[in-house]
Amino acid sequence: MIEIIFSTQELVDIIKPVDVNVVDKIVVVASSNTEKIEEFLKRQNVKYEVITVKEDFEDIATKIARYIAKNKGGEEFLVNLINVQPLFVVASLSAFLLTKTDAEIVFSYYSIRVKEILPVKINKKHIKILRVLGEQQQLTLPEISEKTGLPLATLWRRLNDLINEEIATKDYKLTRKGRLVKVIVDN
Repeated sequence: MIEIIFSTQELVDIIKPVDVNVVDKIVVVASSNTEKIEEFLKRQNVKYEVITVKEDFEDIATKIARYIAKNKGGEEFLVNLINVQPLFVVASLSAFLLTKTDAEIVFSYYSIRVKEILPVKINKKHIKILRVLGEQQQLTLPEISEKTGLPLATLWRRLNDLINEEIATKDYKLTRKGRLVKVIVDN
């Protein structure tokens, strides 16, 4: 099991010793000041990795999503969101939802499973469209059709799916969610 934690100054004071029989690796997501948590984890003799992020939704979600995509071959994830800023909560949940990866998400008094929240529904045709919209966002329907190789009717239906999922806008631009989905499918 991989446990993902978010480093804050007070975290070192409240974190409990790591159960190395349950947790194989700790991933620390932090914007700064990881020295104390790293010292603590070294004393616990547990494998760990640090993901340095900016305090920006897109950066946090993208880096967590890339980590998940790289490591989801059979590993279970536990995400510890106790005493974490809302920005980190939303970004980490988004990363797991967009990668369609299950995890146990632990809050102060309760936990949820990611699979209980509806995932984004996209297929290979949607992905073709995402990639084209991500490269050049000012295209007409015929231009997008030509670049994707999709007939106009199919393209129109799939674009409507992306708009309904709030991945693309009505003027064929990727939303923030769409840019994150594109990063995930490109990796």
